[in-house]
Amino acid sequence: MFRPGRENHQTEPREVSASNVVKLSNKLKVTLKKKYQSPPGGETEHPFYIHCDQQYPPGESGEVNQHEYIQIKPTFRKRHQWTCSPLSLYFDSELGDKQVRIALTKGVSGIGKTSQVRMIILNWAEGKVNQECPLIFPLPFRELNLLKERLSLIELLYKFFPELKEPGISNLENFRVGLILDGLDEFRRPLDFKNSPVVTDVTEPSSVPALLTNLINGNLLPFAAHIWITSRPEAVHRIPLQYINEVTEIEGFTDSQKEEFFRRAIIHTDQANAIIHHLKYSKSLYVLCQIPIICSISASVLVRQTWLSDKEYDPGALTPMYTDLLALLQTRDQNTQKMAIKLGELAFKQLLKGNTVFYRKDLRECDINCDEGSEFAKVSIPIFREDIGLQQKKIYYFGHTTIQEFFAAMWFN
Repeated sequence: MFRPGRENHQTEPREVSASNVVKLSNKLKVTLKKKYQSPPGGETEHPFYIHCDQQYPPGESGEVNQHEYIQIKPTFRKRHQWTCSPLSLYFDSELGDKQVRIALTKGVSGIGKTSQVRMIILNWAEGKVNQECPLIFPLPFRELNLLKERLSLIELLYKFFPELKEPGISNLENFRVGLILDGLDEFRRPLDFKNSPVVTDVTEPSSVPALLTNLINGNLLPFAAHIWITSRPEAVHRIPLQYINEVTEIEGFTDSQKEEFFRRAIIHTDQANAIIHHLKYSKSLYVLCQIPIICSISASVLVRQTWLSDKEYDPGALTPMYTDLLALLQTRDQNTQKMAIKLGELAFKQLLKGNTVFYRKDLRECDINCDEGSEFAKVSIPIFREDIGLQQKKIYYFGHTTIQEFFAAMWFN
């Protein structure tokens, strides 16, 4: 198992007010249950997507490919036959006599990292698992992008959880604190571990990148914090390996899980069988269905098609399916073509910057009204999505990186 950067960290909690911790924990659980009970895509999220099992093999170092989906093929490596709970692995496990302070999970876009984060947070908030950790704070990188001002760690937590100002967050260094940093690849600001100012006090103001680097390198909450970071493979290098105690990777669906997904997601058995047969006939597309969200997109698109019985039709890849999807949407709304051109410009310009999440400013640069973006995000097929972030600010993103790439290529051509 790949376990770089092991260090021995003390985890002995010091005396702290038990009643205050309980109040904080209870308020936090109520807030998190309310936020995470609904899937991020709202009505466009497939109802079975977050409930499908995921594989969690030990992470392994490997060659960096030009495109992350080159790795998604049957011969990439032998699939591990066991699963493990990231919650117990990250917040409650030890490597011999050494505590796992920082763990990182990597996986290609759409493989299920954020869905697992949401499920784990919800399970903790509902009191099902890991109650030894009284506080777990999810701090998504896409929302951290919205914070430009200098603030302390306590102030940062209040930005995310203003409900906790009463009874108040204090004495964080005295008990176990779980921090979940989801989507490292979506963070737009540099993490400078060499030149970042040292911050050791949770009440000391600094920039968000400085707070993050000091949390990760152990200057902030060295004994109390247990940090779980998720990332696409190409962004893992942003954190020096000496700070990471455990690396895991999500492999995605097995062939049997792919079939289970379609049989649960599609009401009519004959239609489900036809779609499974169709995908198997197109081997490359079937391999990509190892990624849960590709299964979700395929189910949403193919269930609307009428040509599945034609065995001579071979989409070969995602591009023809996305082309058919656009044609289908245009029959419903004549404005789809104009919006597709705008989204193509957005997709292309943001790909050049390496961005997969967008904000109001990004949409305006491509002459997209935020109301237009919100309306398009309501389409039942997950092309474009909208989330509500900090202070009710809207965050936009394509349903999958391959959709963004498709729109960018369409606009460029």
